[in-house]
Amino acid sequence: MEKATIKYPNGKPLKTTIVLPGSKSLSNRLLIIKALSEEKFEIKNLSHAKDTLRLLELLDSKETNLSAEDSGTVMRFLTAYYSVIDGTRIITGTERMLQRPIGPLVEGLNKLGADIDFVSKNGFPPLRIKGKKLNGSSIKLDAGISSQFITALLLIAPTFAEQVFTVELENEIVSRPYINMTLSLMRQFGISADWNSNYIEVFKGKYSTRNLINNSFEVEPDWSSASFWYMAASLASEAEITILGLKQNSLQGDKILAEVYAMFGVVTEFTEEGIIIRKHENTLEEIALDCSDFPDLAIPIAVNTAALGMKGIFNGLKTLKIKETDRIAALENELLKSGIKLQPNKNNSLMIYEGELNKPTEAYNSYNDHRMAMAFAMTAIKNQEVEISNPNVVAKSYPGFYEDLIRSGFNVQFS
Repeated sequence: MEKATIKYPNGKPLKTTIVLPGSKSLSNRLLIIKALSEEKFEIKNLSHAKDTLRLLELLDSKETNLSAEDSGTVMRFLTAYYSVIDGTRIITGTERMLQRPIGPLVEGLNKLGADIDFVSKNGFPPLRIKGKKLNGSSIKLDAGISSQFITALLLIAPTFAEQVFTVELENEIVSRPYINMTLSLMRQFGISADWNSNYIEVFKGKYSTRNLINNSFEVEPDWSSASFWYMAASLASEAEITILGLKQNSLQGDKILAEVYAMFGVVTEFTEEGIIIRKHENTLEEIALDCSDFPDLAIPIAVNTAALGMKGIFNGLKTLKIKETDRIAALENELLKSGIKLQPNKNNSLMIYEGELNKPTEAYNSYNDHRMAMAFAMTAIKNQEVEISNPNVVAKSYPGFYEDLIRSGFNVQFS
């Protein structure tokens, strides 16, 4: 298996300018909206992430046997999309994908008249989908498993809503900002939608381009990918990192990075060009965070906490168990390699309570998970040298990650 050896000069100040890829979350939603829209429009700065390229390829495909590979977003969005598109298709994925539950989404769609069968194991891919006209005015959906189930359903709702379609959210709502992102995009494309308490209403309508300027939509840079540069700023002896294009009024919930990292002594300045993040003194010795609204940031923040020798407790990690890997278990395994003691996860939490991040005696395992690979790569600033297994998994969300590291003064070698 390929490894990346990443080095950073001891004590070297970090000063760099970064151009992040387009937001994967925005790009994937826009591709579904574009596929459902009767009006043509251009998407500028579309993400080059592997997940987005895969979704684009499958939306254009004439094949009936489709593979989402390792992308949960692609699997969930296409399950809903193809349930309203004529034709029969089978959607499958990698071995890990076949272990990730999709039952609540399929059951909800079938209650609305969809024709979706589980090919092998009940509740899990592969799926056989026969597209047809859906109907129904309301549905209940568990909001505690994955916001992507809710988003997938919301995106197709205008195609079958008679007057208004209501989604009742049951249980604790996770990743709330991602649902808000979906609704904001739908509104920009002419769909009326309201969210009050546990009820989301989507009104009958067609996706329209009348609100677009020059018939195009420009995707914002990816705030989630910025998390690794915030992490780098907090670990460096001195740091000034310019990240172009990021906005304070972004549709992306992960803009909360600016608030979270203020606790780590990293200050964010918003400019006309983007943001500048600088390291100031960090006097914090421990941190407690509920990550329910920003689960994708839990990995870099937790690894960052450990690398700074801080104590931390992170709650709201329920969705991390069904990501590319069980991220809670993966974090425990890899941090233990470096001498960090953790409390076994209970109630979907993770506690870092003792230790200092030492150089591990073996490569960090990426678990085929892009966020694991990037978070541990940044610890090279503290340890001066780390190895990452299966490093190219970063292509899932941030294909140019290693090139940006090299431009910023890191030494990266693949073997």
